[in-house]
Amino acid sequence: MIKILLAAAILSAATAAHAQAVACPANPDLDGKAFALWITSNANPDAVPCASRLFPSSCTDTNGQDVRVYSSPDGRYSAVMAYSDTADSGVTVYLRLANAAGVGSGSVALATYPYQRAFYRGVGVDDVQVFDTAAQTTTAIGNVMLIPVDALTANGQAQCPQ
Repeated sequence: MIKILLAAAILSAATAAHAQAVACPANPDLDGKAFALWITSNANPDAVPCASRLFPSSCTDTNGQDVRVYSSPDGRYSAVMAYSDTADSGVTVYLRLANAAGVGSGSVALATYPYQRAFYRGVGVDDVQVFDTAAQTTTAIGNVMLIPVDALTANGQAQCPQ
């Protein structure tokens, strides 16, 4: 429960800070990156179609903290990646859902890495539970895989068309 509240507080702070933040500096390694998102009970993403592709939708820089948001075209799925652009530190990855995967509105911290691996290798988390702020309940959504599109296998590309 504390992890859920912490994730919500960080996402709220990122949203509130948006008004005071500036756009992120250009980063050719991240600006054009897209991610494939799977939410499934299956451990093999190649076995089922992906939920969506996520594309860069916003990036803000507040006091050396970049917050990059990658969203689905319909806005139901978003991955938020927060990291320091002034220190060689890691990245924290959040998943936000809006009327998706059985969740009305909610977010969850998927992982924190001490390095920026998530941007290049992706994130895989089993048995993810999301606090649904609309329903005020916790919902189990299954396994979540967030994989950079450029790292997908040929079968993964076929399972997650644009």
